[in-house]
Amino acid sequence: MLAAYQPDGQAPISSAAKAASGVVYLPDGTGPVPYPTPRALEAEEIPKIVEDFRLAARNSIRAGNVAVQPHNVLMIIFWQPQFSDRAAALQKIK
Repeated sequence: MLAAYQPDGQAPISSAAKAASGVVYLPDGTGPVPYPTPRALEAEEIPKIVEDFRLAARNSIRAGNVAVQPHNVLMIIFWQPQFSDRAAALQKIK
């Protein structure tokens, strides 16, 4: 059900293919429905995401914002074993 709210109807991405516990209510009022199981982001996809963040920061500053602050939680999620099945492998690319 939640795939309808994702780009191209794809599963959301995460650090591991583990669904969050609990339920969610959809914007159309449907619910409660369980959280979907996300697709684990592949290590090869990370450089593109880093580049997307870099470009977004550059565009934000060009648009007049003074600074851009990335959320450290994104990095923590990928490098902590309780959140990622591949934390040990990802430690090598820090």
